[in-house]
Amino acid sequence: MVSLAGIAVTGYETIARQVELIILAAGLGREVAEESAAQQRASLDLVVARDWETLEPLVLEIKRDQIAALPPEQREALGDPDAFAQAIAAQELAVLRSDWYRELLLHNPAEDWARICVPVLAVFGGQDVQVDPEQNKAALQAALAKAGNRDVTAVVLPQANHLFQVAVTGAPGEYPLLPMEFHPRLLPTIGVWLLAQAGPAVR
Repeated sequence: MVSLAGIAVTGYETIARQVELIILAAGLGREVAEESAAQQRASLDLVVARDWETLEPLVLEIKRDQIAALPPEQREALGDPDAFAQAIAAQELAVLRSDWYRELLLHNPAEDWARICVPVLAVFGGQDVQVDPEQNKAALQAALAKAGNRDVTAVVLPQANHLFQVAVTGAPGEYPLLPMEFHPRLLPTIGVWLLAQAGPAVR
């Protein structure tokens, strides 16, 4: 099994960490990142509890705060800031209220990994802000160890983002600005591992 940027913690923990890392990648600082992550966790707690009555005004407040923090020229381009905030909040709430999203938050992939006994190559991007390599690599290795799996190789490619492009910041907004090609070590890493698994007969 070859896993590329695979998660090994709950969707809840993945999304909360995503928010923090994306804010940091945008250069907005640790304090803003931690505050945004705390807001995200508050929203996710309400989703898990299905407390839609409390969730709706919270999401709207977050969107208003985000718009207020934009540079003046960007705010002006939005037209009516409050109407825009309400429209964006409504779109987000439609996702947050969905059954699949709540299932994503509650599902723990480590339980699935703990049943995998075949050889595993897990590759992570060192600049990945969507699947934090520090958060997931150790969790994946621990789950596979629980399965008694001793044939596990985990690799972190420096400078690789979530799409395994060579990145500058790793931020999602950077994806379309980068060359549409893989990190130079990605395919060789997979190829060498596959050859090692197949044995000398295919060399």
